[in-house]
Amino acid sequence: MRRLSAGGVQPNLNVRLVQRISVSLPPSAEQRVIVAEVEATLSSITHAESEIEHSLARAARLRQAILKGAFEGRLV
Repeated sequence: MRRLSAGGVQPNLNVRLVQRISVSLPPSAEQRVIVAEVEATLSSITHAESEIEHSLARAARLRQAILKGAFEGRLV
């Protein structure tokens, strides 16, 4: 792509050059498999984020309970 670009210090691509660039795509069936895998991974990430947020909130509540107990003299 750099060889196709024109210009001095900062070469640029124009619309005509970009339109001539060919991009190979996998067959439709393979694209569907890729999409399914990406969606499953994103779903797992969303679930993990939710679990992390829940754990952080629980840790904050536990910390507050421990500090409260310490200030009330119930932790010995």
